[in-house]
Amino acid sequence: MTTLETIYQKFGETADAAQILENEIGNILMQAAAHAENLIEVKNPGRAREIMDRINRMTLGQLFRSMTFDDQVRTTAEELIQRALLERNRLSHSFFREHNLRRNSAEGRAKMLEDLLRMHKVMQDALELIFQISGTDLTEFETGPLPSHHLQI
Repeated sequence: MTTLETIYQKFGETADAAQILENEIGNILMQAAAHAENLIEVKNPGRAREIMDRINRMTLGQLFRSMTFDDQVRTTAEELIQRALLERNRLSHSFFREHNLRRNSAEGRAKMLEDLLRMHKVMQDALELIFQISGTDLTEFETGPLPSHHLQI
């Protein structure tokens, strides 16, 4: 039987995945801007802070629209990120309102969990693509295996 605690846990895991997605896209944009403005070799902390502040003010949709892709990747990336954006917005702004009283029954909580699992999968798919684009290899991290709710590639 799905408990309310399980619902809250999966909600948090899904929100975490959405934030990791947003952070990774921000990291890609920061790296691109740093290279474009030669901030790697010529240190300019003030300019780096300006760029970071601008990136941090962007929404997930704005971040994604700021990215450049080759044509081969763009179609797949647009579809995945758009789905992730819609699901993230629904998670943040209307998930509990949509499910309303379902939280009060075992059958309702099972439907809520099913919805969260599907949303989390969308986030994982988008994360996998963004990690591939950024060249991030999570297997190189020395922190040991990631929790099961995090994407592993």
